[in-house]
Amino acid sequence: MLRHPPSALIRIIWHDCDRYKWLICFGMLLMLHALGIVYVSLINRQATDVLDRLLLEKDQMQVQWHHLLLEEQTQSEHHRIESLARQHLQMFRLSPQHERVVREP
Repeated sequence: MLRHPPSALIRIIWHDCDRYKWLICFGMLLMLHALGIVYVSLINRQATDVLDRLLLEKDQMQVQWHHLLLEEQTQSEHHRIESLARQHLQMFRLSPQHERVVREP
């Protein structure tokens, strides 16, 4: 078995690095490109997650908005009927002391 001194091994490695420097650069660029793809995929997934949460929140707010519109329509309809009864029929709400309870036998 051949034994080279440590300095000879370093020279051999340095010589190979110098000889294949374009291949090493290409490999490093390829690794950087792969890391860039992984990073962009991560950012894309995070953005998609945020978008999904915002769309869900939008849908919940849309449902709440429709409920509020329905409630407003219901309350405004009651108020409209009450105001028409006061204006045209001179009806009014009795105070508690003027109320009479009628019970059927």
